[in-house]
Amino acid sequence: MSKKMKLGTKIAAGFTTMIILAVVLGGMAVWSMKKVLTDSEQLAQEYVPEVAVSNEIERYALLTMYNMRGYALAEDTSFLSEAQKHYQEVEKNLGAARQLAEKSRHLVKLREAVEKAATETGHYGKLMEQTETTLGLIHQDREQLNQSAGDFMKDCLGFLNSQFEQMTVEIQAGTGAEKLEERLEKIRLTREVIGLVNECRISAWKAQAQRDP
Repeated sequence: MSKKMKLGTKIAAGFTTMIILAVVLGGMAVWSMKKVLTDSEQLAQEYVPEVAVSNEIERYALLTMYNMRGYALAEDTSFLSEAQKHYQEVEKNLGAARQLAEKSRHLVKLREAVEKAATETGHYGKLMEQTETTLGLIHQDREQLNQSAGDFMKDCLGFLNSQFEQMTVEIQAGTGAEKLEERLEKIRLTREVIGLVNECRISAWKAQAQRDP
């Protein structure tokens, strides 16, 4: 039957077949491009922002820990100020990550990670406050130690000077050897006490400086 088909008919059939193939291929191309478009939009609106905000959280978390470590070791409040500033950035970016997760149906793992990170961040914030409070108490104790040691040394030196004065008076008055020996023993014991107090003060500061109780 195909042999009896006219040439024009054959050409028309072939042309029709080509058109059908072109339409099918074009449709597949359009479908593929729409899929690419969808994927690219998903990438641009979800995955790229996810990576960006995750990097920001990691960056500021590391800076917070670095400065808190410096504050704990050096007790310099400038480190604390920096740590608090970076901690606020962590919370800010966690909020941005939470908003992104809520509006992005594909970022399921991000949603779970944000909640876990937010919980741990809150816990770390409380530890920061406790560290600040503890170091504040340590500073108060140091001031009290210095004040108490200063008052004690003042009393010891005052007593020592009074013993020297009394001994001078007794020598000039011709006091007996037994009385002078008693006075000298008081002077010796007082100087020994002063030496022990100085050793205690040095040991206390050395222990704090070397962090070795």
